[in-house]
Parts: sequence; C-alpha cells; structure tokens
Amino acid sequence: MSRKSTVLLCVFSIKRDAFSLKVPAMDTAKHIQSFRLQNLQPDTVYATQVSCKNAREGHGYWSDWSRNATERTPEDRECYSCQFSRLSQS
Repeated sequence: MSRKSTVLLCVFSIKRDAFSLKVPAMDTAKHIQSFRLQNLQPDTVYATQVSCKNAREGHGYWSDWSRNATERTPEDRECYSCQFSRLSQS
C-alpha cells in the first residue's frame, strides 16, 4: 500500500530587532524539504518561526507558531577585509 505524502503550506516569520517579515505561504507551496532565507544582513541575529497547514483545501488548520530558532548570520567577509585594509593603511 503506497502512501501519499502530505503537502504543507508554511508561513515563515523572520524578526530582527524591531523589523519583522513574513514569507508568504505561496512562496513555500511546493514539494520542498528546506527553505533558504536570502538577502539577510551580515553579523545580525535573526529569530525565525514557522506555522504550517495541510495544502489541500478544507483540510486542517494552521499550526501554532513554532518556538523561535535564533541564529546570527556570518560576518560580511568583503566588508571585514575592506575595514582591515583601511586600518592597516592608517
């Protein structure tokens, strides 16, 4: 007996200080196993949460928001090397 996989609609909430952004469910309404956040600021702490529901019309409800997943983005290497070269020229 083969089992059909459930397709989920998910909404991501991304927060940085007082800035908040929601990734619309339609941007994630595909068969995906991961989602890459792009255009984030370097060396910045972001808190992300997710809420999902069954993608089939009339099936299920939105889940509660997940716990915050908090992570700092890496430093901007270009910016760091520019600052270092400016300091060494002084």
